This record gives sequence, structure tokens and C-alpha cells, in this order.
Amino acid sequence: MRGYYHFKLLTLFEQIIIRDDAVTPGTLDKALSTRPEAWDFVFQDFKTAADKLNFEVQSQDYGRANKGAALGYLGKAYMYKAGDISSSSGDDYQNAAEAFSEIVESGQYALVDDFKSLFNGENENNKESIFELQFKSGDATSWNANRLHSFIADWAIGGWGGILADDRLVAEMKEEGVIAENGLYDNRLYASLYFDDPYFNDESAKRMEGSTWNSLIEATYGDSDAKDDVAFFRKWLPEPVEGNGYIGLNVTLLRYADVLLMYAETLNETGNSEKAVELINKVRMLHGNVPPVDLNSKEAVFKQLVHERVMELTLESTRFFDLRRWGMLDEAMTAAGRNGFNAQEHSYLPVPLSEIQTNTEIN
Repeated sequence: MRGYYHFKLLTLFEQIIIRDDAVTPGTLDKALSTRPEAWDFVFQDFKTAADKLNFEVQSQDYGRANKGAALGYLGKAYMYKAGDISSSSGDDYQNAAEAFSEIVESGQYALVDDFKSLFNGENENNKESIFELQFKSGDATSWNANRLHSFIADWAIGGWGGILADDRLVAEMKEEGVIAENGLYDNRLYASLYFDDPYFNDESAKRMEGSTWNSLIEATYGDSDAKDDVAFFRKWLPEPVEGNGYIGLNVTLLRYADVLLMYAETLNETGNSEKAVELINKVRMLHGNVPPVDLNSKEAVFKQLVHERVMELTLESTRFFDLRRWGMLDEAMTAAGRNGFNAQEHSYLPVPLSEIQTNTEIN
């Protein structure tokens, strides 16, 4: 967990303080580390944890880190370091590949065929989950619930206004066209978003909160066309949203599908694009119900991976960090209308003023 928290800090702040012992009044003031120093510290913690932990987790220990979590974050940290110009080295992708391969070869994890069930609370701590944040509805013995769904969901589906997905995301997720085996778009689209589409306007199926898109939009906004240019996120929502207060819906922090796609990226970067395509197809065919891709160049495989990570991991706190490590932040921010953004200056949060004012080792 120490490695995990330092890793999270290192992805957000350009410089961090390495805390390798209990904080006392005498050790409270401490200088910032360099990024290479911080990466080395994170790697060592993950390696130590991986050596000490087992893959198997009993039901009473769900939520605790295991060997898979330590290896998964070790590989992910190497991936992030590979895209960090202050610290990257030529063996980052190979080191990441070795960590991911150990997870794959362990046989402990597998993809879940019902993609939507990974996010709606119906299939928690499943065979695809590597590290999962546990929540629990209140009872006589405990209370550890959340209302994440209320923050995400639009008014029309029982939320508090929500996080809207714009037309660029919908366009990206529709990019390959209607190619799924069931005559739809990549099925991950429908599990990730609610949007104006015949699938969600089927009166007989009523697939949108027991209703249809047009009915809900008209009832909420007075015009069934009022939200045609946006979409609502469906991930992390219980079904139905309406009527649910504080609930115990878990949030998966690291999934096997993410590991497979990162593993594919490392293989592509280290000269094994053919194996990378196999892993890409394994994820997209099961979760998206779409045909395999046939790619014959490193560049084509990378382009597909960029697309697959949108399809698979939207709203799972990966996109910004992926774009940053790929050197694609400026382009993406400009496309989003964030014209004042400059990746060289704005990729990380600054050291908090409160830390500067209270820590005599920082100036």
C-alpha cells in the first residue's frame, strides 16, 4: 500500500516526498525527491510486496492487496515511467512485460464475458478483478457506502446532474461502425454510455432505466432532442439508479483487461506485435463482441491500442495518464477546447502551498 500511494502521488505531482518510515515531529520536514528516486522507491515496494504475497485471496480478505495487485501496479508503474521524459530508460517496457507475463501465466485471472456486470454491482470481486475498492451498504455492524452513482448519473436517470460525455467520445466509440456479432456497435459502447440510439429507444426492451432515451429526456428537459449531442455515463451505475441512496457498489481499481492491454503494448514496443494483436483480440472479442483485427505493423498496433483503451477503460481513471505518457496531451486538450493547456507546464499538479509553508526543507 505504501508503494501504491507513492505511485498515485507520483502520477499527480511532479515531485513528491518519499516517506519510508513513520512520520514524527523530527522527520516531518523532508525534502522533495527527484522523479527517478521516487520511481525506484515505488518499484522496490511493489517488488517486495510481490515476493511476500500470494495470488490466492480468501473471501474474507477481498479488497486486500495480493501478488497480482503488486505485479499489476509494478508493470503499470514501469509503463508510466517509460513515458516520463525525466526518468525513462530503455528497459522500462521489458520490465513491465515481465511483471504482466507473471500475472497472465499464473492462471489466476480471466476476462468476464458480461462487460456491464463489471460496473453495476452485480458481479463484485470477480475473476477479472485484480484490485477492488470495497464498499458495503450500512447495516448493524458497519457502514462503508458511497453515492458515486448520484454524482455520475444525469438528472434524467435519477442522478444529480452527472458527468456528461461529449460527442467526441461517442464518435470514437462508434468509429468501427456496426460490426458486432449481434448487429450493434462494439458492445462496450452500450455498457459504458447512455445515448440517443435505437438500442435505448426500443419500446419493447426499455433498456434505459426501464424506459427509453426519448421518454426520459422529454420528461426531464421538455424536448426529446434536448440531449442529442451528448451522452450520459452508464459505468458505475446500479440498475436502476432512481431510488438508490448510499449503496455498497465496489469500484475496481485494476482489471485483468487493463493488464492484458498494457501487456500487449509492451510486447508491441519490444518487437512482438503478433502476440500483442492476439491479446488485443482476446479483449475486444469477448467484451465488445466484435471481430478480431488483423494488423501488420507496430504503428497500426499502437493506434488500435489507443482505441481499445478508450473502448475498455473509459471513466476508469486511465485516459489522462495514457495521453500524457504517449505524448498526446496537447493534441487532446486542444481538441477538447482547452487551448490554454501546455503539457510541458501543466501535466502535473504543483507542490501544495501548505506543504511549502510548513516544510522547511522545501523552497
